[in-house]
Amino acid sequence: SMLNTVLSRPLLSLFNAAIAVNSTAYEDEEKETGKRVFVGSKTETALLNFAKELGCVSTSRVLARF
Repeated sequence: SMLNTVLSRPLLSLFNAAIAVNSTAYEDEEKETGKRVFVGSKTETALLNFAKELGCVSTSRVLARF
């Protein structure tokens, strides 16, 4: 993503933490494909997928710190 080139690493980490901590969605395995997907509201899953596409740390690792 182009954001990775303009945002500092600490800011990306803060962004990821804010999304993960403020979400009730969770990551699970899709039965048909075996892929890891986010389950929850459309808004929360969209934000979590966006953070994942930015290459941020996994949400489970972020949530484990809180």
